[in-house]
Amino acid sequence: MDKFPIFLSETGPTEPRARANFCFVDEGSATLSGFETYISQYAALWLLLKDFEVIYVADTKRLYPAAERRFAAFLNQLKSSDYDPDARLAKRVIEHFEARFLYEKGDLGSFSRDKLIRLRNERAEFSEPKHRGLYQCWKTGGAQAVLHAIAPYVRVPFSCNATFSTCLVEQSYEFLGKNQRPE
Repeated sequence: MDKFPIFLSETGPTEPRARANFCFVDEGSATLSGFETYISQYAALWLLLKDFEVIYVADTKRLYPAAERRFAAFLNQLKSSDYDPDARLAKRVIEHFEARFLYEKGDLGSFSRDKLIRLRNERAEFSEPKHRGLYQCWKTGGAQAVLHAIAPYVRVPFSCNATFSTCLVEQSYEFLGKNQRPE
């Protein structure tokens, strides 16, 4: 549990509704690794929200531009559905079916050694009756048929009103972190 602040705010007088705000508090880090972990931990929740803000709180502006770029890249990843496990599985299955079909046709021109090994390993993984049925489904209905069967509720594309802002803490709170007791 990170215990960073989360709060609701009003969006505006014309359309008053609650907006979720998530605060990441930088404790003086030299890199963005803590922030990257933070945003990846909240990805599943943010996929469900329509409107949220991430506030990067720090006592220096040093990492603000890099954090903003990282957040923008993260939102692009969310839009690609890479965070939806059903969509990831559907993508793997479709890629396997495409490779399998080419292999069965004898069209080996696009196969590298690694691709052949992957196909062999996936054949064992996707050998259940449900996958055999999906393969037939793919052959007649294409990728959309498999996507519909495996991930019918996938939200493509992900769209929301997500924003990033910063908050500079100008006061020094070092006295809270030191364990100094008068003797």
